[in-house]
Amino acid sequence: MIFKTKTIIAVTRKYIIGAKVRLRDKKVVKAFQSEWDYILLNDVMEKLKTALNAKKVRVLISDDLSYTLRLKIPVDLTGEQERAFIYEKIKEEIPENLDDSEWDFKVYRKETIAKTEDEKEIFIFAPVKRLYQGMVESFDKLGISVEAIEPQVIASARHPNPLVGLALKKDLKGKDEEVLNLMLTEN
Repeated sequence: MIFKTKTIIAVTRKYIIGAKVRLRDKKVVKAFQSEWDYILLNDVMEKLKTALNAKKVRVLISDDLSYTLRLKIPVDLTGEQERAFIYEKIKEEIPENLDDSEWDFKVYRKETIAKTEDEKEIFIFAPVKRLYQGMVESFDKLGISVEAIEPQVIASARHPNPLVGLALKKDLKGKDEEVLNLMLTEN
């Protein structure tokens, strides 16, 4: 019997962990772990690709390698105007010069915003720039497709094991403000 699995790559300061997560019973069924640094990133990703036969992955970034913010913004902002406003806030809060594709946001509890409220709360995520750029380069070179990149704090809210939490992620595509998801390649 073949069970559906998701391939997860988790990046921490010291290790890169690759795992196959079986969705039916929410179990890690195969794992690979290696120490890494920025010089070894491509080599480790290549070993991981071979060990897990990874063609399409989801990437989990540890909290100490990502920036996460919660901010309140005017409720009447939408579309490009909303994203531009948030980008200005990011420049004030995050000590790196991020490109537009290196961060994302999601409106927090959008369904509970009352029509009389003048602010909405958002959650912002951006991986550390050097890590993000290294992953983009490595995945491109190795031909690995990325479905999602997500911070540990969000995946852990779905399941106590964040590897399983990211495997269970369903909101991969949608309106910018409704989906917190960085994608390196279109799938």
